[in-house]
Amino acid sequence: MRDYKKIKANMSKVDGLNKVRNVIPVNLNEGFPHQLSKLIACRYIRSKGYDFICEAKFKYHPGRADIYILDLDKVIEILSSESEEMATTKSNRYPVKDILFLRTTDDPEKLESWLDE
Repeated sequence: MRDYKKIKANMSKVDGLNKVRNVIPVNLNEGFPHQLSKLIACRYIRSKGYDFICEAKFKYHPGRADIYILDLDKVIEILSSESEEMATTKSNRYPVKDILFLRTTDDPEKLESWLDE
């Protein structure tokens, strides 16, 4: 059963202009492998019945998370060219501590096992 109070609380962490749920925007500044990885991850997240926000900008925190899963309070950062160290530095600013770094070359099973934790 979904916890709508938790979803609402997690939505309140996101900037008001960026609260579109379950939509995958196409950004031409992102490479195709990055876009494809985001699509695959988001489709899997929805298949599990969870809501997400792509390019989530958190209130009072700089930067944008590639995917923020509202039901679980988890973030997915898709790494194309950046190092994991650089991504960790960026993600330390998020109000979410459970973050998966997913390379565009990673097997989707990495996402599946992380979501099921």
